[in-house]
Amino acid sequence: MTHQIEESTRVLHVVDRTTGGVPVAVRAYIANSPAGFEHHILSPLGGDGLAASVWTGTDAHHHDLGQGAVRRIRAVRRAVRAVSPGVVHAHSSFGGAYARLAFLRRRVVVVHTPHCYSFNRTDTRTSVRRLYRAAEWALGWRTDVVAACSASEAQLASAMRSIRGRVLVLPNVASLAAPPTEPSTPIDRPLRVGMLGRVSRQKDPEEFLRIVGRLRAAGVDVDPMWIGDSETGSSKALSSGGVSMTGWITGQDLVDALSSLDVYIHSAAWEGFPIAVLDAHQLGLPILVRPITAFGRLDPRQTTSADGLTALADAVSSEPEFTAWRAGNRATWSEYLRSNTPAEQQRALSLAWSRTR
Repeated sequence: MTHQIEESTRVLHVVDRTTGGVPVAVRAYIANSPAGFEHHILSPLGGDGLAASVWTGTDAHHHDLGQGAVRRIRAVRRAVRAVSPGVVHAHSSFGGAYARLAFLRRRVVVVHTPHCYSFNRTDTRTSVRRLYRAAEWALGWRTDVVAACSASEAQLASAMRSIRGRVLVLPNVASLAAPPTEPSTPIDRPLRVGMLGRVSRQKDPEEFLRIVGRLRAAGVDVDPMWIGDSETGSSKALSSGGVSMTGWITGQDLVDALSSLDVYIHSAAWEGFPIAVLDAHQLGLPILVRPITAFGRLDPRQTTSADGLTALADAVSSEPEFTAWRAGNRATWSEYLRSNTPAEQQRALSLAWSRTR
């Protein structure tokens, strides 16, 4: 089947937040957009009535989503009337709810990217997660396309069996354009490990501390770093555990901080697919991740903090062994992330924003 793209098609992105990975992903969608699309972002504006700084440099028109669930649903309706988009692309669980509860006219293609379904959260009761799943099932009937950010997220969408249209994978891409850095070997100094993200329950600083503790128990001298800001008081445990904190950094400061690491460790308890991992890979770092559903089909011995720490601890005692371990880890990740490219993202966007249902 041929998917036709109208050159004058407008895409309205419904984005309920201006921090974290979701707006970063949306920026990439717009940067890698197929030709012929005009982009509008419906997102909370600042107190000065201007678009948030995360959107700086993004080629898009901006509209205010406002605050409060009912007002945001109405804001979606107003924006659709004003913009007349061919596609409404709703991002995350709340953005998806606002767009689909607006009961848009049938000729508007409604695309939803969950960026991690709410029912994947592990910090809520089972009964709450069941409610989240039921809500997504009900809203699925008003969804033309689920553009999942990973294969595992696509599988979750398909399993609900209520999506009236298509399910496809829209891969995330790295947000940093810097080339890989020249690696160094931590033989005569502490092993520098780090995590990138907001200090929060999702990113799970306690798990990061447990991983650092396991490395230290194995005799590895570790210099841990957390790259990102924190919720009030939530960084105390990290500081007490000897973890250095960078605070919120961007641009070259972020590149420099990530590049200073020997190993990137991702400790999050749930994810759609983290851009932080893609950025670490872009900079040439070996990566160990917590074995969560976002990382399906990975070799746990090479790539996870659950099964890969022993091999890492053994490797740091010798430069040839660490070099070999790093090369093996990098090769595994390169194969796993082979589809997370701007070209593949653009191809998936062409399908997601197609008028073919």
